[in-house]
Amino acid sequence: MHIPKTSSQVEVSKEWRIAIVRSKFNSDLTQSLKDRCFQELIQNGVDSAQIDVIEVPGAFEIPLACKKLLDTKSYHCLIALGVVIKGATNHFDMIMNEVSRKIMDLMVEYSTPIIYEVIGCYTQQDAIARTSDDEYNKGAEAAKTALEILSATF
Repeated sequence: MHIPKTSSQVEVSKEWRIAIVRSKFNSDLTQSLKDRCFQELIQNGVDSAQIDVIEVPGAFEIPLACKKLLDTKSYHCLIALGVVIKGATNHFDMIMNEVSRKIMDLMVEYSTPIIYEVIGCYTQQDAIARTSDDEYNKGAEAAKTALEILSATF
């Protein structure tokens, strides 16, 4: 598993506006992603006033929230956070495929980075490993990726 180094070498612009879109489904896991993402952005120099957090019911609603945010032309980067755990039906595959496809479509259409950390896991243990409060938390990784892409493109 690759974890980018802390983006402390990135010069943060006070102009940047970042929105975190968090699915509330599997809320204890997605809350951890959001908390670590927010914390990492702050630790790397982003002011809390530059960050908006939007919550949606589930992962399937993330693309619509992203589109509404992109329509405002107010954000330089979006961060999509969710956790989908495979069950006994093919619902997992449909959600993961459609959400990732639409996020990519939006990113290309709007020429705005959307950091995609809607984590698809086969087990609860896999999800916990990616959302725990350690260096492997995917929310922290999403924040680092956002800062790197923003510094490279804006």
